[in-house]
Amino acid sequence: MAPAAWQPPQDVLPFLEYSADRKQVRCTVCNSEGKATVKEFIQSKNLKTHLTSATHVACNTNHLVRERARLEQVKQISDAYNAGGVENYQNAASPAPSYPPPMFPAPPVLNDVDMDYYADVNDAQLMEQMGQTVPVDEAPTPEEIRLRLQEEFQRMLEEAHRETHFGIDVGDGFVGDDLPKEFEDDQDDECWDRSLLEQSEYRPYPNKTAMLLDIMDNLPRARFSSTQMSMIIHFAKQLGAPDVPSLKALRKMQQTLQSTCGNKPVKITSQFGNVFYMNDIRETLARDMANPLVAPHMHFYPEETDGPISETYQAEHWMEYTPSQLTPMFSKGHKRFWIEELAQLKNGTFVIPHTLIVRNGTLTSDVSIAEQTSEGQWTLLDQEITINADDSELDYNDIIAHFGTLLWNEGCKSLADAQRDAETCC
Repeated sequence: MAPAAWQPPQDVLPFLEYSADRKQVRCTVCNSEGKATVKEFIQSKNLKTHLTSATHVACNTNHLVRERARLEQVKQISDAYNAGGVENYQNAASPAPSYPPPMFPAPPVLNDVDMDYYADVNDAQLMEQMGQTVPVDEAPTPEEIRLRLQEEFQRMLEEAHRETHFGIDVGDGFVGDDLPKEFEDDQDDECWDRSLLEQSEYRPYPNKTAMLLDIMDNLPRARFSSTQMSMIIHFAKQLGAPDVPSLKALRKMQQTLQSTCGNKPVKITSQFGNVFYMNDIRETLARDMANPLVAPHMHFYPEETDGPISETYQAEHWMEYTPSQLTPMFSKGHKRFWIEELAQLKNGTFVIPHTLIVRNGTLTSDVSIAEQTSEGQWTLLDQEITINADDSELDYNDIIAHFGTLLWNEGCKSLADAQRDAETCC
């Protein structure tokens, strides 16, 4: 037989306010304490968890203390008004005004000895002396308080893990339990014009505000929950900040950025059944090369140095690879110069680069000189020189556009085979 459904204790029922369909409930104790995170309706199925939370326990303790103090005050006032008349009253002969006795005793003046005494008194004893007695069995011990706080922290941590960071449905079900209605934002569309995204100074962000909100939401070791981000967005709008998106628009923008600029890990299962995830190094390098602040600091070519070796690309081990196994190309503006492809220098000389090496901080290339014979064929001279890569002027596509198909003599057949498929050998 299925166990009976949990029912709230009888002493708690007077402090529960149910909705019309009884699917939601509100704790009037926490509501009276003005707790912003619990003063709205919550799901009825979460009531048991709420009643054992540290927040409710603290609110209930404050409520009991305040109620006892109120009853004590009512009793004192009632005793004062119901007291018997004063017999044999003698009018004072002094002309000085007389004052009625105080209704409540004045608080004692504490001296240094009293302060030392109160320093050794616990909270329960101090509240008892102040007229706000709490039964000893109801006052939580420090260990109980620590355990309750630990349970509350664990509950908040589990909720944070369940909450999806991107694509979260920030609707009534989310806002109703954790976010006050005044912070709720039903705007579902973006607050920017997508046609202006290409001209945005903060691309791929639509504006500066969206960029700052996304940076704030992704700070390492200081993650914000969606409730906190909703409050931040609400405050920004109230302060008149321009171009403030709604939480839904911010989440949509983050999802778009994640799909276009992010690197989705690939699930890998090893032969032993171990599961791990791996990022694609090609996507990482592509993003770094597309960043104008990062690309100038990236090194792609081996470097020859006469001084001490401080970087991996300066080691001789790089020279053990063939040029085709290293970076086989360099860019100059919108032109790309590949090794083993014909190129023309600024002085008009035709060359075929074989290597790309950094020497004295400058990218250089060991090249063979080529020339066109009177019959229109191309041949290589037995001469190799070292040039600066910046001296290159025309790449292979420019030469093909000017001369058409390149015909190499019989001695350059192996070279012709390495050229693009547009070339032929005579």
